[in-house]
Amino acid sequence: MCTILKIVLLVQCFSGLAVAQKPDWAKEYGKSAAHPEQLYLTGFGMHKVMGGIDRATSLRKATESARGNLIQSVRVSLQSTSGTMVEERNQRISSYFSSTTQATSSMEIQGLELETFYDDDEEMSYALAVASREHLAGLYKEKESKLRRDIHQRLEAGKGYEDQGQKTKALDEYLACYPLFRRLEEAQAILLAATTRRMIAFAEIEKEVSKDEVDESAVREAVRRLIEKPLASAEDLAWYLAYCLKEQMNLKDAVVLVTPFTYRDTKMGSPFSRFFKQVLETRVAEVARWTPVQQDQKSRSLEVVGDTVRPLQADYVLRGTYWEREAGVKFISTLQRIFDGKTIGSAEAVIDTVNLGKSGLSIKPQNFEAAFSDQKQFGKDEVLPGGLSLEVWTNKGTDDLVFSKGERMQAYVRVNMPCYIRFIYHLADGKRALLVDNHYVDQSKVNQVYPIPEEFECDEPFGAEFLQAFARTEEFEPIQTKEVEGYKILQEDLERFLASQRGMKKVKQETLQAETRLVMTTVEE
Repeated sequence: MCTILKIVLLVQCFSGLAVAQKPDWAKEYGKSAAHPEQLYLTGFGMHKVMGGIDRATSLRKATESARGNLIQSVRVSLQSTSGTMVEERNQRISSYFSSTTQATSSMEIQGLELETFYDDDEEMSYALAVASREHLAGLYKEKESKLRRDIHQRLEAGKGYEDQGQKTKALDEYLACYPLFRRLEEAQAILLAATTRRMIAFAEIEKEVSKDEVDESAVREAVRRLIEKPLASAEDLAWYLAYCLKEQMNLKDAVVLVTPFTYRDTKMGSPFSRFFKQVLETRVAEVARWTPVQQDQKSRSLEVVGDTVRPLQADYVLRGTYWEREAGVKFISTLQRIFDGKTIGSAEAVIDTVNLGKSGLSIKPQNFEAAFSDQKQFGKDEVLPGGLSLEVWTNKGTDDLVFSKGERMQAYVRVNMPCYIRFIYHLADGKRALLVDNHYVDQSKVNQVYPIPEEFECDEPFGAEFLQAFARTEEFEPIQTKEVEGYKILQEDLERFLASQRGMKKVKQETLQAETRLVMTTVEE
């Protein structure tokens, strides 16, 4: 009897060892007692084995989702921080982080650890990306210092070559500083996101940015001096940016997607954005000998790489922002490799406001003040990404979106679990339209880029507009609307609507909800 009992106990013991227990973070969709928010940054991902996807592929996709979820959390946190701490009179921090917050895929966080779990019963892969805040801060503080040293060495080397009359070598050294500045911005941004002492960290970074701005200004002046090209118009500006990018790298037969530049860090375009895109495409072809391509807006298929909806033939994307300053309007351009989102080139220029104004086009959307007010309202009490992941694209991608009258917009979503989708479109005239409500994405469409059945055509009113998407694991409660010119228009103001939407997740603890937004600018033909 005693012998039989021992055998039973041994069988139970080995059985317990063979079947791993589901970790708490998998049960709670990323929340873990071992990784409290005060000490760690985390990202969660999950992926089901189905439709020809094997276990190894499922685990890899869950891991990719966890990394992306963590980076998205950092991005939202940075946008919120810069929005609440930067005053209108001082845009240095906003412009400093602009390239980092513009495109998630361009951000690469080092020092991540990954945990995975596979549930045999559910045939579901789970992944958790974890980064210690303390370790991350130390890592990026060191990286920040090294990048500053590299910039100073390049700057000094350029001055040395210039004094010797070796203009070509001097220009090479100066231009090599621009990609380093972009990497420095990213290091500073991650450093800020890693610390919980946000106000203190922000003040410290603001002091460093003041020093960096002196170096950036010195580089810009040196490049202008060597190129000797006056910037008397938008056409001259486009030539200058194309030339600087071409000189930084030896890209032959490059196929480039040029996107409309956006105003500051708002992601808003303008009539000028649309015009300058066309001018820059011409200069890219003439000066750099690269081939500009357009997004295939009529295609029903979609290839998504990072944040970019990729034209099948394009290898690079050229995007940028512009900022009003006392000395003129500052343009920051970046050239990104599409397949991995890496910034491989960058150029800057400041053009006199009068010269830029020769185009006769506004550099802001016509409803900028109202749209900017809405944008700040969106940032208040925004919920950071949790267990439910929601991504949204249009047929023109996610960033730098400008649609002309008559163009059609197709929206796509990707979620990591079955859920309901709600789309709210915030029009340029202040109306808020319910476009899609309680559209169910079932298990067969999970983790796939899925087109929303409805298509939308660009029409009046024109200006900056927002496509706000919500996903929820339970149906959304009804919201009051009335029919106006074919739209279902919300009756609540923006503040009350956001409070009701973001508060719905508290109805039940197990209900998951996610939110994301796209900014787009509509213009007349």
